[in-house]
Amino acid sequence: MQDANREVAIAAKARGDEERRRVELEVQLRDVEGKRDALIVERDAAQAQIRVLTEERDGLLPVKKDLATRTAELERSVATNLKLRGDLAGAQTDAQASEQLAQERADELVAMRDKLDNHGAIVRRLEDDIAAQEQVIEGLRVQLQTAHDECAIMSDHREKARARSKQLTQEIFRRDHKIDELEADLAVHSEALAAIRRDVNRIGEKAPPVPVEEGEWLLEPIEHSGEMIRLTGSMLTIGRTAENDIALPSKMVSRNHARLLIGPNGIIVEDAGSTNGCFVNGEQVKQHLMHDTDVLEMGDLRYRLRLRGSRETSVRANVVPLFEQNTD
Repeated sequence: MQDANREVAIAAKARGDEERRRVELEVQLRDVEGKRDALIVERDAAQAQIRVLTEERDGLLPVKKDLATRTAELERSVATNLKLRGDLAGAQTDAQASEQLAQERADELVAMRDKLDNHGAIVRRLEDDIAAQEQVIEGLRVQLQTAHDECAIMSDHREKARARSKQLTQEIFRRDHKIDELEADLAVHSEALAAIRRDVNRIGEKAPPVPVEEGEWLLEPIEHSGEMIRLTGSMLTIGRTAENDIALPSKMVSRNHARLLIGPNGIIVEDAGSTNGCFVNGEQVKQHLMHDTDVLEMGDLRYRLRLRGSRETSVRANVVPLFEQNTD
């Protein structure tokens, strides 16, 4: 019984504990239910707020895209602003340098104005001097005009003197040409006389004189296409230009190459200071008496001297006398 009573007491105590536990649990259950109801209310409010926020989010999506675009533009604007700030800083530096340079230029301008004032005074003095010089120049112009008139008169006299001098020069040239012809005849005759004397001494006083055949001298071209040249008159000039009596179209022939002094017994060739010289039978000569069949070489042209009778008229006369013979 005691055990049972203890068990009952223990059980009663346990039941009391259980009852308190139950009461506590019910209290806790009511608290939990209250919290659950509060949470349900909060959940419903949160769901309503979520719906509102969802609607706001859906409405803000286009704004978000526009905001992203505006943000990119803002970033570009910021970069541009930074660049402009850098350019502005450089421009300010340049402006400061320009201001300093402008100040220096202003100082220089002030100095130049001072110099200009000084130069203005000098210019005014120079203008006065120029006015005086113009008066002097005007007088000199009058004198110059007088001198021009005198020069015109002198020029007329000079032209007349030139014409007279030209006439005298032509007359002197004709006379010199005549003198050369006479000297050529004299040289040829002297050479012929010397040759006759040598022949007389060699043959003897009893030998009869050899008559000279009347004929004409010719230059026959050798190994080139030149024409036969008749040697007429007493003195002929040979050269490359047309002013000579015999013109040879060869670059190896000088402008005034040689002179030919023509006589009855032979021809004397004289070098006129040519570049390539004159050769007779292969030997260079300054002055030489040529006979029939001798070979004359001038530059790159070679000719053989021939004496033919006057009755042969087949040879072209290509020698034109430079001046007509003077009969005075």
